[in-house]
Amino acid sequence: MNRGVRFLGYLLVFSVLAALLVAIPSAWATPEQSRIAQTVPTRTSEPPPPPESNDEPQATEQPTSLPTVLPGTPVPTLSVTTPATQAASAKLVLRKEVAPTAAWPGATLVYTLTLSNQGTVSAQQIVIQDTLPADLVPGAIAPGPDARWEGQTLQVQAPILLPGSQLIIAYTAEVRVDTRPGGVIRNRASASAAGNLRVAASSSVTFPPAELPTTGGSFNGISGTSGSGR
Repeated sequence: MNRGVRFLGYLLVFSVLAALLVAIPSAWATPEQSRIAQTVPTRTSEPPPPPESNDEPQATEQPTSLPTVLPGTPVPTLSVTTPATQAASAKLVLRKEVAPTAAWPGATLVYTLTLSNQGTVSAQQIVIQDTLPADLVPGAIAPGPDARWEGQTLQVQAPILLPGSQLIIAYTAEVRVDTRPGGVIRNRASASAAGNLRVAASSSVTFPPAELPTTGGSFNGISGTSGSGR
């Protein structure tokens, strides 16, 4: 009886040892070994070939940048400046000359009036007036425009004066013999045309003093006296 129990005990011990021998190698295996043992190799596919490249570079479209306008910002506008055109009109210029500019009483003066149109159109209905002072006596009028004396006033009329043209009037005047020496005679001429065009010009003549210089000499063709002044 004891021998049978003992045999069963030995048999049980051998069974336990055999089971341990089988279980111990798998328990002692490292994680890497277990992973290698469990990994199943898979077949990887080859990478696709690169696309064929052309020799010519491909043009790429650049995005167009648009200006950013903030709300309330004034937008500049393109302004075109055109030169101002001057209106066509007549422009009158009057010049008055006298010779000589210094004279004695009884001398004859020669006056010249020159009216020019420096505008771009003709001047119409022209009237020139030149009134002499009381110390001058009206004289002869040179042939030319329609001119005449009305008392001490010279009246000249012309229907038209073209652009760039001139109207010249010449006349004489005599200094009265009773004119006081040492004074100045001034007179003024004026010209007008249609369209409210008006211009004026003046001239002056001086008279020497009554007594001549002690050194003598001549003035305007009149010889002076020598000797001490009185």
